[in-house]
Amino acid sequence: IKNAKAIALSNPDGKDEGIELSFDLDVTNRNKIGGHSVFFNTNNFRLTLDNGQNITEDSGNSSGVDAESSKEITGIKYKIPAGSKPKTLNLFHDATRASVGVELK
Repeated sequence: IKNAKAIALSNPDGKDEGIELSFDLDVTNRNKIGGHSVFFNTNNFRLTLDNGQNITEDSGNSSGVDAESSKEITGIKYKIPAGSKPKTLNLFHDATRASVGVELK
């Protein structure tokens, strides 16, 4: 995960509209040449909030990564509701789940 940033959202009257969390993902496929490509579908990821709610991306991108190559998947965004904070980003690929702690400072 790289280029992570959070932006506070508000309406024209200054009312809190939550937070937009965005990041990019660098994916490396370590399969040997002639092996399978891997495909990441970012709408399978879930962001767990401090209230236990899991939310899906607001926008994202999906991409295949060829054997012995790397690719950056950009523009993954979550809209976090006002009054809540992200705790964990759960990344899913095939039957694998990786959980990454999230803390806004």
